[in-house]
This record gives sequence, structure tokens and C-alpha cells, in this order.
Amino acid sequence: MYLIDTSVWNNFLRGKADQEVELLTGLLEDGSAYLCEVTFAEICFGARDKKQFKQYEERFSEMSFWSSPMVGTQGQRRWGLALEGPASSRFWPIL
Repeated sequence: MYLIDTSVWNNFLRGKADQEVELLTGLLEDGSAYLCEVTFAEICFGARDKKQFKQYEERFSEMSFWSSPMVGTQGQRRWGLALEGPASSRFWPIL
């Protein structure tokens, strides 16, 4: 399972062809791509209009959302949850 950064989702939604979008496409195909509520909110706030917002809402209605009991790395670690990977990564394995 991988938690995907907002910037990668934005490139995917815009139809940009790059290495990260290709990786995301593969993760979507095998059900390993996740997003969190904050990422979903960032994507929706970026919608140009109500029509695009509805498209995002529909596209992500079947997506798997990852939630942690506490937001922030310290809280996640306290609950035994962590995102591992370099700070520059846009794909974080969920442990």
C-alpha cells in the first residue's frame, strides 16, 4: 500500500505523462494506491468549478482512503503507524 502525494494525483488528473504518473497508474491497477482525507481535500479545493469538483468526487468515490488515528508523524508513531521513505518521496509505503 502506498500513500500518494497530492502533486502526483494532480499530474495524473491533468493527464501529464511522467514517471510518477506511470507508477501511480500501476498502483491503481493493483489496488495499492491510497490517499488520505487531507489529500482529497487539497485535490477538491483545486477544482476549477462545481463540474470538476463533481468529477473528482465521482472518480475518488471508489478509492481506498488511508486514515490514521492521529495526524502527524509523532502521533502516527505513537499508535504504531508510520510512513517510511525519504522526505523527497511522493510515494510512501504504509506500514
